[in-house]
Amino acid sequence: MPAIILVYFLFMAWQGRDILLVQGDYLRFYGTVAAELFVIVLLSIFLRKKYQMKQAREAEMARLAKEREECEKEEAKAP
Repeated sequence: MPAIILVYFLFMAWQGRDILLVQGDYLRFYGTVAAELFVIVLLSIFLRKKYQMKQAREAEMARLAKEREECEKEEAKAP
């Protein structure tokens, strides 16, 4: 997702650069570029962290399910 947003951002920056730079709005153009890159980087970090947390949660659920199965087997063996 961040890659798609980055491609869109680069395209829009390329299209709008002539208008802003000809008018002398260098600060506005480069400020917007910096702000958008910052947001894209934050989004990338957030999504990566979210994915890692999901993987850890799934691994923990699998471990707990395995332990539960083992306990149920032990209870079934006991008279």
